[in-house]
Amino acid sequence: MSDPINIRLTQVENEVHSLRQRVRELGQRVRELESEQLPVQSQQHRQSFTILYPSKKQRIQHCPNGHNLTPYDIFKSNMYCDMCNKPLLINSVATSCRLCDYDICQTCM
Repeated sequence: MSDPINIRLTQVENEVHSLRQRVRELGQRVRELESEQLPVQSQQHRQSFTILYPSKKQRIQHCPNGHNLTPYDIFKSNMYCDMCNKPLLINSVATSCRLCDYDICQTCM
């Protein structure tokens, strides 16, 4: 008779393997979707899509309210990137609109 702990360990290992495979499949699907050209019905739709999902090649130059973005030294710990919501590291540099309190980390730029 098999030990119940070994049986459960085998089940968990199989579940982990299945989840890793699913993550790989989902990652592949995301890459496929990112490479597809989306149909754009209007210039306005194209502009709003670009604002929400800028390409890596396109640098963001303005905040959502149209103000110019400038480099900003991060000096406090409770600041977050407005694109990815990750915390901005102290002593790092973000691209920022101080009028709107809009900050973008270097990864998102």
